[in-house]
Amino acid sequence: FDLEMHLWQQPETIRGNLVYSTDLFEHSTIERMVGHFLTLLQGIVAAPDQRINQLPLLTEPERHQLLVEWNDTATDYANDKCVHQLFEEQVERTPDAVAVVFEEQQLSYRELNKRANQLAHHLIALGVGPETLVGLCLDRSLEMVVGILGILKAGGAYVPLEADSPRSRLELILADARIEVLVTRESLRNRLPAADWRVVCLDTDAAKLQEMTPSNLRITAGSDSLAYVMYTSGSTRQPKGVAITHRAISRLVRSTNYIDLTPFDCIAHVSHVSFDAATFEIWGALLCGGRLVIGSKEFRLADRSRTHRSTYWTRVIRRFRSACRVSCILVVRGLLGAI
Repeated sequence: FDLEMHLWQQPETIRGNLVYSTDLFEHSTIERMVGHFLTLLQGIVAAPDQRINQLPLLTEPERHQLLVEWNDTATDYANDKCVHQLFEEQVERTPDAVAVVFEEQQLSYRELNKRANQLAHHLIALGVGPETLVGLCLDRSLEMVVGILGILKAGGAYVPLEADSPRSRLELILADARIEVLVTRESLRNRLPAADWRVVCLDTDAAKLQEMTPSNLRITAGSDSLAYVMYTSGSTRQPKGVAITHRAISRLVRSTNYIDLTPFDCIAHVSHVSFDAATFEIWGALLCGGRLVIGSKEFRLADRSRTHRSTYWTRVIRRFRSACRVSCILVVRGLLGAI
């Protein structure tokens, strides 16, 4: 046998040993097994009527390591501030640094903050307040980032909508989220199901928005307030809304132990805003003082077949690195083999 336990009784004790295959087991593993066995025996003696699945198996040092040492994961991050507060702090530090780039267009941190403030003031006038769910239907563009930030500054939470989604999915999301305000463009407005909502078109309403004050707003939301609601793909037949707070976003990209983002980083935004990877891409750049480089629609993975995925990702990375000097691209584990 690969593992044997031998026990024999003596006048006042029970002795034993373990015989094991050294090809399969390390000596330290066998020592750990013996410790578990002795702990189990001690538990039986102390509580002979206890069910066996309730008896202890780990030694005290192992319990301390598992419950205390390995569970000591506290991290000092901004858990008491909203995402837009952290962004405004970054604006104060680097107002003239480039915040976001899309094709030949770009906005500095100061310019992005100003446009988002103007949108936020307008949204508040339309009734948006803390945790009001606001639909966001915009193509990949500078305006998309302005829309997201403006909704948060108004105290609301954005709900990403894809105009290309099946009509049944859009109708379900609109009914479930009870969206009353929509931020979009005129060309996308008519592609959405008819609904009784107040609409802000960032292109046709541009003149009206420019008349709004560019100053920062009073903070009405908290770190535990909703930042966005993202709907699942609907693999269980009905998409479900996943609510994400400001605190969760901060924890994802600030003071992390898996990546060190700095103001010198350029982060590629290749995911659709309705995909959770976009959270890291957008806020990883804007909350750390980096540059967000938005890929055009041709770079959306969803538009690429599995057959050409390897070629696609190679082309994406080469173009971003050469043209935009991107230093960070988020790729989910399932695609690593394609790079």
